[in-house]
Amino acid sequence: MDLVIIGTGNTATVLGRLFRQQGHRIKQVYGRNTAAAATLAQEWDTRSCSDWKELLTEADFFLIAVSDTSLPEVVSNMPCVQGVVLHTAGSVSREVLAGRFRNYGVLYPLQSLNRMAPRLPTVPFLVDAPTPELQTLIEDLALSVSSQVKVGSDEQRRKYHVAAVIVNNFTNYLFALTSDFCRKEGMEFSFLYPLMQETVLRLEQSAPASVQTGPARRGDEETVTKQLELLSRHPDLELHYRELTEGIRRYFHQT
Repeated sequence: MDLVIIGTGNTATVLGRLFRQQGHRIKQVYGRNTAAAATLAQEWDTRSCSDWKELLTEADFFLIAVSDTSLPEVVSNMPCVQGVVLHTAGSVSREVLAGRFRNYGVLYPLQSLNRMAPRLPTVPFLVDAPTPELQTLIEDLALSVSSQVKVGSDEQRRKYHVAAVIVNNFTNYLFALTSDFCRKEGMEFSFLYPLMQETVLRLEQSAPASVQTGPARRGDEETVTKQLELLSRHPDLELHYRELTEGIRRYFHQT
């Protein structure tokens, strides 16, 4: 397939690499940052532009991979094109494209994408389109780079996005607070890596509730009290410890 990539950030870069790795041709990269667009174009042996007047208008797919807030502006500035226009946003309706393009849809990567990562990640996709024919085209594109592809409406995509924020962004915030705690207390955060990895590995085989451990799960109030004393000098972490401990109590010890 021939693609035009619109955007030069993490999503655009990683998806472009995925598609190129699987033999798709990137015909052009558009970016407001001329240097960033040129750098990607050099990596992918293609051309770049930073002026909408220079955008190619014929390709199989035009992939808009920009921030949610920038998406309406990009849509309004894009010229009419021959091909399927896709956006990659989790919480923006496909209808943002409806008034401007005849063929359009959504290709949402349910993954944290980082262009600086040393390897390409496994990327599940949620796809959507206004017609079965377009939906099949987009599914085929997604399946060419991923074995995990689902059809997801605007509502379903928003729900998956919320779930992704909780399991990824919120969890990483707790990692950050814990890393700060370890540094201030003269500990090695990396010593916790095997425990973190084991937790995720267990989820591949078992339901999260069935593998829950810890003092709150056991009802060990003495240990909870001692740990809160240790956290007294770390107010943010202490606050979340209290809230999460109470949540675990309610979840597992309701009478």
